[in-house]
Amino acid sequence: MYGSDMDITRKLLPCSSHDIAKLEVWLEDMAKQGMRLYKIGNDIAKFEKRNPTAIRYCLFVKPKDYLYVDGKSRTESQLIAYMQELGWQYVTKYNHILYF
Repeated sequence: MYGSDMDITRKLLPCSSHDIAKLEVWLEDMAKQGMRLYKIGNDIAKFEKRNPTAIRYCLFVKPKDYLYVDGKSRTESQLIAYMQELGWQYVTKYNHILYF
């Protein structure tokens, strides 16, 4: 899906990569402008240019050693599958933050 013909735009993050609430709002605003998150780092996010659309983002901070969701211990891949069952699409991961 992400080939050399894809139109990628890089943007500086407007806040710390650990400011979950601000990042979620910013990513949603970018989607309304036609920018769909592709990858994210400490200071820069990469976006694929698409048609403007309303997208809701959910950033999940993963503890270092374990995950507990709904009172159950889960691996990272189990968490991703669980979130997808709930209707979220996995986008990327940076440090200990999973982007849906």
